[in-house]
Amino acid sequence: MEKIVDSDRCRFPTQSTRDPPWLVYTHGKKKIQTFCKLSDSNNNYNNNTAYIKSIPELRGKSIWGCFHGWLVLRDLNNSKMFSLWNIVRSQSLNLPPLPYLPTRIINAQEIPLSGVVLTAPVPNTSTSADCLLVLFFQYYVFWCRPRLRRNARINWVNQTLFFDGELIAVNQSAILNGIIYSLGNVAPTDGPLQICLVSMKMVDGELKILSLQLKPKGSIHNCVRFCMFVLESCGLLYLVSLNLAHRNEFFISGFNVWEFDPHTNQNWVEVKCLNGRAFFLGARWSTWSWGCDSDSTVSSSSSSSSSSSSVGYRKDCLYLALDNHILYSYSLAERSMTPFQTYQNLKTTKISDYYWLYVKPQHYRLAAIQNRKEHNRKTPIYIVEEKVADEETEATESLLISTLPTDMISLISEHLHLFEYRNFRASCKMFRSLVSPLPKTTKKLLPVPILIFFTTDDGQCRMIDPSRDDDSYYCNHLQLPEYPFTVHFCKDGWIVIHDRQLVSLKYLNPLTRVKQDFPLDEDLKISDLKSIGFSANPTSSDCVTVVFDHDYDVGFIHYVQYGDQKWKDCRLDNQVDFFFAGTSSPLYFAGAFYVLGIDGRLGEFKVLGDGQKSWQIYRKPITGIKYLHSYHLVECHGDLLAVFIGRMGTWVEVYKFNLSERKWIKVKSLGNYCLFVSNSSSFSIQPTEAWMRNRIYVPRIKGNRIVFYSLDTCKFHVSGIEDDSLVNLFGTTQPLHCFWFWENCA
Repeated sequence: MEKIVDSDRCRFPTQSTRDPPWLVYTHGKKKIQTFCKLSDSNNNYNNNTAYIKSIPELRGKSIWGCFHGWLVLRDLNNSKMFSLWNIVRSQSLNLPPLPYLPTRIINAQEIPLSGVVLTAPVPNTSTSADCLLVLFFQYYVFWCRPRLRRNARINWVNQTLFFDGELIAVNQSAILNGIIYSLGNVAPTDGPLQICLVSMKMVDGELKILSLQLKPKGSIHNCVRFCMFVLESCGLLYLVSLNLAHRNEFFISGFNVWEFDPHTNQNWVEVKCLNGRAFFLGARWSTWSWGCDSDSTVSSSSSSSSSSSSVGYRKDCLYLALDNHILYSYSLAERSMTPFQTYQNLKTTKISDYYWLYVKPQHYRLAAIQNRKEHNRKTPIYIVEEKVADEETEATESLLISTLPTDMISLISEHLHLFEYRNFRASCKMFRSLVSPLPKTTKKLLPVPILIFFTTDDGQCRMIDPSRDDDSYYCNHLQLPEYPFTVHFCKDGWIVIHDRQLVSLKYLNPLTRVKQDFPLDEDLKISDLKSIGFSANPTSSDCVTVVFDHDYDVGFIHYVQYGDQKWKDCRLDNQVDFFFAGTSSPLYFAGAFYVLGIDGRLGEFKVLGDGQKSWQIYRKPITGIKYLHSYHLVECHGDLLAVFIGRMGTWVEVYKFNLSERKWIKVKSLGNYCLFVSNSSSFSIQPTEAWMRNRIYVPRIKGNRIVFYSLDTCKFHVSGIEDDSLVNLFGTTQPLHCFWFWENCA
């Protein structure tokens, strides 16, 4: 945080309708509020400003919603007491206490407050039929009609939510056209728990459910569990799904956004852009902010009595505040996520609550969107063509090609990248005749692994070569599927993908165009795969493919030999010392598969003769660490190495596992080697360039350049930029669907 303002502590900071929401933290015994004005402008995360306040109306209370300029507050000392406060008008309304707090029938525990909604602004005099304050305690609902008239009688009404005889549990809500839309859970008697969208309205003095809509289906990458958010924007309703790739680990695999237009009553439509807006997602409620028409950031400004600064957010981005210390920025267009710190220089770190706060509702501007779309449809596109005779064009091209000496053509081809080499030979017949075809080994054309990541589902990818100083470039010459897929593993030029369209598991080589399906198995949940790898070329007879999985407190190892038509299972029923395999890929080393657990322990799996299996668990090399940012296994110079990266890159440690003594040895230098690590693939090479040695390249970028960790400086750096060290990984971008690609033909 670059600036901390500590003045006029009892006054709410200024916010206009063009400003993005505040990210507010409450902390300390006196319930001090810290209003964070964050900046995502050009990845400059040091321009944030914090305003420290102690507003009397917020002391001893928690905020549960901000609707129409009104805050819904709950007393921290008496959980039955609620109040409303209008920040702009400085009006407050104390509500009568709830008659009781709902409890569970089984254990008599108090049911937590799961959602709040205020349907309209609080009226000044008579009771308004439009204004309704609703408190959701899962299945139970309390509602009242608040009004500001002195001595007005306000009564709480409680009821239970049913629909077709089924109990409906409700949490986060949004209001649109007088109808309340809430995220709900329904547990039918003949099926599992299902996520749904509940629409309800006040009918004859009772809150009635109008309809239930199940969670829309979308192209979801590697999702085991998810969190849902609902919000209203520009007269439309939006559902946002935060997809997690691990049941016991906070590993984000992607987001999905659906749009619903209540005026047309059409089905939910998955969207890939937000029309220049930014969505701000929170645990209690979500909101949104307008962007700009340019390709830069969403700029806004705010001023207070002591300072005036400019902040910005990127358009078509999702901002997620689910952690006390980290704010995540996800770009829908780039499918990448960037974390940054929100209050790193504040003295206190004991946070009790955090939320987005939007004081003044924005103008709808829905007509502006429709007018812009109509203008784009009506605006003609002029294409200027040069009409040249075909004979003249061919003659000109022949003249240009003939002027290149053959020695120069050969010299150019020797300095081309693998994919550029292919394009060079395919450009004309003369180049194809002068340049030799690809040799059997392509290692000299692809000397180091390249980072490949996807922004669409049609197989087009971006690539970054860490050995080159130029920017990333698009490539559609890899023979990748054009249907939605997820890459789970990559080794020696072969990749394992999950075909999300046919729900099948495949392996393919994008260079040789060889591909094949793995056998189908009902016990193998392809959409929930966490860790997969194989021992050798998947087309060789001695190849074994293994999948590590778990279902709550029972672990499974699925494996298949090349040519077999059915997967075999190994059940890990460890009640005392259960092993949760992480999201990083396993490594086949010295005749066994090794995999790291989410706690850093090492698992060893061997397929012995006569159908026998062996499973061993070894202790972790690091103690006292509860959370690992990432962890990877890699073979380097005949040794089994484990790379551990702390939370947001605050520390990095490398260990070698001694197979004979079964113990870990700390590694301080990689010598002439460098490592490339990611969840789906990890490699080690001995680069010819001395400046690449003793480095660990991670799948993160800043701008269009790779981020790496140097064991010489013990810091992160950006490739191609001198003296640009990073204290941690905040402000660096992680493409969520990426992998290191390398055809090791050694």
